[in-house]
Amino acid sequence: MKKFYVLLLLILTSGFLNSQLRYTDQLKPTSIFTEAPEDVKNTKPFMRQWWFYEQRAYPDDFIPEDAYRNALSERDQLRINYKQMDIPIFTWVSLGPTPGAYFGYGNISSRIVSGAYDPNNPNVIYIGPANGGVWKSTDGGITWSALTDDQVSMSMGAIAIDPANSNIIYAGTG
Repeated sequence: MKKFYVLLLLILTSGFLNSQLRYTDQLKPTSIFTEAPEDVKNTKPFMRQWWFYEQRAYPDDFIPEDAYRNALSERDQLRINYKQMDIPIFTWVSLGPTPGAYFGYGNISSRIVSGAYDPNNPNVIYIGPANGGVWKSTDGGITWSALTDDQVSMSMGAIAIDPANSNIIYAGTG
């Protein structure tokens, strides 16, 4: 029996040790991070900074000097373009918060994590409260009906409408 536990321990720890490969082993040879001293490379702040850089340097392994300025210019141009589009204007009116009880926390209200409206009919709106499932309104948000009360997870993280068929709704649980 003791051999079984030793074998089990070896199997479990070998998977753990293999998953703990140093991230610095993945550094690209041309990365500016390869020049850092070894003791610095093994620190968590170094790994966070390296990850942050690598995410932005893909696929060319560098960040252009004017990348941030270009991103701001593109953002401003998108704002100008969207103002020229015929996007429906919604008038939002606060109807709450309406408190509800949640275990020992007392009266609370949920937050809306995600929402989408039907591009073919802006009166059809879908929302996803943090822990409330998916809700649908067909009258521009005046009344709501729950769509997912029978689902395993009520925790919502994202809602998207299929661009080819607005009757298909994707809900990402949190």
